[in-house]
Amino acid sequence: MARRHRPRCRREGIGANQSPAKTDGAKMKQLVGTNIEQSFRLLNTQIPEFSQEFATLAAADSSYERGVRLYGSLTLWPELYIDDGGLVRCAQQGYLGFFVLRQAIRCLLLGVNYQVAGDLMLQTGLYGPAVASYYTAAYHVLPSFLALEGRVLFDTAIWPIPSRRPPQDRHQPYIALLTVHNSWVFEPRPRNHRRKWLEVKQAFASLPDALPACFHKLFGYMYHGVFQRGVDLLETIKNPDKYRVRLADRFEDFLTRIAETRHLSIYGSFGSDPNVVDALWNGDVFSTRGIENQAVQFGEFSGSLLMRVASDVKGIMGRLSLNRGCPFDS
Repeated sequence: MARRHRPRCRREGIGANQSPAKTDGAKMKQLVGTNIEQSFRLLNTQIPEFSQEFATLAAADSSYERGVRLYGSLTLWPELYIDDGGLVRCAQQGYLGFFVLRQAIRCLLLGVNYQVAGDLMLQTGLYGPAVASYYTAAYHVLPSFLALEGRVLFDTAIWPIPSRRPPQDRHQPYIALLTVHNSWVFEPRPRNHRRKWLEVKQAFASLPDALPACFHKLFGYMYHGVFQRGVDLLETIKNPDKYRVRLADRFEDFLTRIAETRHLSIYGSFGSDPNVVDALWNGDVFSTRGIENQAVQFGEFSGSLLMRVASDVKGIMGRLSLNRGCPFDS
């Protein structure tokens, strides 16, 4: 029976010179863009074979599962394996930037559908479902946003060498992290909404102010009237802007509240305003202005995030050139 290899966590197997890149948003996008351009320059010449290490390990395992290949070593999803050192590797490490751009475009297009649906529901007064649809749009475009920040979420990965699979569920999502030396390392991730949103904090841990304006605007809406603790009430009244809670103070809580919007908007039907349900049940008179405003705010958030990512993707694609006769020129 083939020996199973247990993946090591990144901090054990990756040295300090290979830590995930921590830089400002503009520099990170430049680094990601460079990686994508390098990948396409390689693919313009030819589709290379799988890495030599992967080919050797696959040849030595009689249970190797050859999957569907689009062209040469090109597959729909990256093929992963665990090396002898216990680290997760990609058989297409040389052009992983191709999968980064593919993921960014794919998730962006998924988000567009739900953004349009949210707009239609908002126009017809279906505010709760509109919030749910806008949240779904933002959730779909989130992996695109993160990919351009050097954090590529793969909900699906291929593990074609059975003895080189992780001992846990092989369908577990993995994230590819871009290092300061323009290489990629992989880490497992749980499959839930909150954890995906918290990747934003990981990407902007040291510079939350560099987040796109749509995050700050949504934070201002969700934390309107929330002030710093321990401040004298009179001082807060005199200088409300000075003592208003900042995004950096509630970063994780803010992202968690975004993730919880899905459950509240779907199962509560009215976003995060529980008083509306009680009012309807009791036959009380109430205003829909608060619910409508919530739908508007989430619509602006998801729409702005979508447009931001679309602009970034367009910028990267504008710098790519495909040679006549290359596999992508069809």
